[in-house]
This record gives sequence, C-alpha cells and structure tokens, in this order.
Amino acid sequence: MNQALELLDRALDTARREMRALAARDYELAAELHADRAQLMQDAWNLRTAVPVELYRHKLNELSELQKSLMRTARDARDIVRASLQHTHRQQKRLGAYQRCLRMAF
Repeated sequence: MNQALELLDRALDTARREMRALAARDYELAAELHADRAQLMQDAWNLRTAVPVELYRHKLNELSELQKSLMRTARDARDIVRASLQHTHRQQKRLGAYQRCLRMAF
C-alpha cells in the first residue's frame, strides 16, 4: 500500500482515538491526538501525488465524515465544561455570600 494511504489510515485511527478521548472527557489526550492527526494529514498531503486520486479522495471523505462527528462531540464537550464552570461560579458566589453572613453574625 502507498505511504500516503497508510498515513491517512493512521489519521483515521487517531481520529477515532480522539473521539474516544473526548467522550471520556480526557481533553488533554484529545488535544495531543488532534495534533498528531494534523501532522499525519500534512504528511499524507505532501505524498498525495503518488496515490491514485480516487483512493485518496475516498480516504479524505472518510476523514471528513469522522471530522463532522468529532466536531459534534467537541461542541457537546465544550457545552458540558461551560455548564460545569457556570455551576461552579454560582456555587462560589453562594458560598461567598454565606461566609459574609456568618462574619456579620459574629
């Protein structure tokens, strides 16, 4: 098999691992995998001329569909983190108000 196609297969595998990391809320791992995937894609792009166009296009279409799923999962993860931060902020405000009330009582 051509090296560019092998790189694209590795990028697909990396994207699947990235999806699992996002689902598991392991955002640091997901970011590392994203960087790895970007490099694999760049390397494959540099070798694209040695691959029949149809084979290369097929792999890119697979990656495109997986990227759409990754974007949905990343948006969901972002919304979860945002909601958690908002909850924490509200909780801190409540605790601060409670502490002020306690100080005023003594």
